[in-house]
Amino acid sequence: MSIHKELSTVKSRPVIGISTHFKYGDDYKSSFRDRIQVPELYVKRVLDAGGFPLIIPCLENEEQISLYSEIINGCVFIGGPDYPAEFFGEEDLPENKAYLRLRPRFELNLMQTA
Repeated sequence: MSIHKELSTVKSRPVIGISTHFKYGDDYKSSFRDRIQVPELYVKRVLDAGGFPLIIPCLENEEQISLYSEIINGCVFIGGPDYPAEFFGEEDLPENKAYLRLRPRFELNLMQTA
């Protein structure tokens, strides 16, 4: 199959964004140990359904999030730890760590712009 035929096949598929989970490195000192993660099964299922998966990193910049929302035709939100209670007008429990808020804020922004 030629590269042009392959590209036209890809272009005919819906682009499905897949949100990611942000994981800090073990020592919290080096950003080189920080990771974005998505279970492989999400990618496989999008491919099996005929979509073209686009892994979207956890972002804080709303303009960058908006750019991704313009590219995708749909989105799969992979979930993770519970959203902070403050999102629902409630008080957070002390064990809800602030660093776990990156994914929920990113997903909420992506939902609002997509």
